[in-house]
Amino acid sequence: MSRPSQLVWAVVVLGIALSPGCGSQMLTDPLEHGTRPGATAEIAAPADAPEEAPTAPGSGNGPPSEPPNVRITSPQPSPLLFRILPQHTTVTWDSEDPDGPGPGPKQYFYKILSEDDTEFPLLDALINPDSLRRFYSPDYPGWTQVSGKETSFTLPDLLPDTRYLFVVQAMDRRGNEDVVWSLSDNMLVFEIAFGSPANGAESAPQGPTSDERLSRH
Repeated sequence: MSRPSQLVWAVVVLGIALSPGCGSQMLTDPLEHGTRPGATAEIAAPADAPEEAPTAPGSGNGPPSEPPNVRITSPQPSPLLFRILPQHTTVTWDSEDPDGPGPGPKQYFYKILSEDDTEFPLLDALINPDSLRRFYSPDYPGWTQVSGKETSFTLPDLLPDTRYLFVVQAMDRRGNEDVVWSLSDNMLVFEIAFGSPANGAESAPQGPTSDERLSRH
C-alpha cells in the first residue's frame, strides 16, 4: 500500500480503539454511500397518523421475539488485529437463536468485501459496522445465502497484500436478524499470505499463519 493509505489505516485503528465497543459506535449513515442494491424508497408516515392499537390477547401476534446471534469461531476475529491467512482457509462460525423453535437460525448470509470495492467502503465498515448492516438489510442483495445447517465457508482465490473483510449474518424463521455487528464477533479482517497456493492449486484448509496490527498499512 502507498504511504497515504498507511496513514489512513493508522487513523482508523486509533478511532476504533478509542471508541466504545471497538468500532461499533454509530458514526456515519449508510445512505451516504447511496441506495443499497434492490432498495426502495421509504415514505414517512404523516405526523398526525394514529397510533396502532395494542395487539389483542390470543390474536396470534405474541411479544417481540429475540433475534439470533452469530460469531466467527475460526480464525478468531479481532478489532485491532487482522489475520494473515493461506489461500483457501476455511472460516467457521457458530450461532444461537434464543427463542427457537430450532437450536439455530433458519439461514445465514455472508460476503467478502475488499478494500478496492466501491459499493460500500471497507474503511466505513470497520469504523461503523452497523452502517454496513443497515446498508444491505433486510434482503442482503449480492450476499451468499445458505441454510442454517451450513456453518463454514472456504475462501476462494484472493489477491495477496489486499485487505479483505468477511462478514456473516444470521436470520431466524421470523425474519429477525443479528443486529449487533462487531469486529470481535461476526466480522473478520484479513489478508492472504504471499506464496500460498492459488489459481486452483491444491491446498488443505489451514488456520492463520500470523497476525498483524491494523495500523501496519
